[in-house]
Amino acid sequence: MMEVFLDNMMNDPMFWKIAAVIIIFILVASFKKLFKLASILFLIILLYVGYLIMTGTDLDEISEQIQESAENGLKQMEESFEEAKEFTEDIEEVVKDITEETSEKVEKKVKQVAMKKKKKSITEQFKDQEDKMMKKFQDEENAIMKEFEDLE
Repeated sequence: MMEVFLDNMMNDPMFWKIAAVIIIFILVASFKKLFKLASILFLIILLYVGYLIMTGTDLDEISEQIQESAENGLKQMEESFEEAKEFTEDIEEVVKDITEETSEKVEKKVKQVAMKKKKKSITEQFKDQEDKMMKKFQDEENAIMKEFEDLE
């Protein structure tokens, strides 16, 4: 049912015309916003350059200051990136150590639990000894009873 609907829709030329119009509207709206943003940025830069010319500031000096601040920003960004990388490596080592310690503790606990399951509790041990003694007494009693029966 759904496949038939999709096939009909894909083969319908009207569907493709509507889809093309919608895509064009989306692209135009996006380009309008980008064009608006670029125009505003260009206007701001023009106003700033006009202000610099009006105040008599040397444009070369300003461009050198901008370039120096950009280089300083890049250096600081590289340094912070290196610090973040080192921090990440340190954290990775700590996590690895903690994981190893935790796995060792878990293995130790698993072994302890396994040993506890293998060992019987004290009450179970007493019960086993009691059962052995009772069996021994029953065997002796049966042997004595058999001797008395043989005497008769």
